[in-house]
Amino acid sequence: APDGIGECGVVGIDAQTGDVRWHVKDRILGKCATPMSWTHNGKTYVIAGNSSGQITAVHADSGEVAWQYSEAGDNEYQVLLIGDLLIGNKTSREKREGMPLPKDEGVHSAPGANVGQVVCWRISSSGLKELWTSPAEWGAPKNSPLGTVCQLEEQLFVCFRGGFSYHLVDVNSGKKRSSHHLTAPVRWDEGHLL
Repeated sequence: APDGIGECGVVGIDAQTGDVRWHVKDRILGKCATPMSWTHNGKTYVIAGNSSGQITAVHADSGEVAWQYSEAGDNEYQVLLIGDLLIGNKTSREKREGMPLPKDEGVHSAPGANVGQVVCWRISSSGLKELWTSPAEWGAPKNSPLGTVCQLEEQLFVCFRGGFSYHLVDVNSGKKRSSHHLTAPVRWDEGHLL
């Protein structure tokens, strides 16, 4: 569980007693994220991402840090965990601010110019391995959750917004299935497409 409000550490709580079993005080969790459970070869880990470009795996039984990956981007919002795949932002906040804005093609429902790149990593007990990165011209979510995962025709896809469009991308290959510029009357409300 998060140990505070905003960017914070995490605590392990005993499900039977409610007692705190361990506490990672370092700010490994983004201000709008939830720690996630990932199990591999019978061992369970807590996965957390933050806005400083770190993804951290913590041994769920002891609270010891298993590994930290420091080449991620701004993940103050939730990264997506799908089996042994983790999808997040690759671009840091500082780098995003220097990127050119996409061409605004008129009325749109996606607020703001969402620049950056989305990345997919394969998780192992020793760290992350990058599988694919979206092209910079697609953009990436800024100041909002990454997106959602869906299954179509027995394939998994991630749907995220970037630029002024929404992209549907194959989780395993990183290939775009479709991209749509959504316009009114679609409404964006606190990170949710309505």
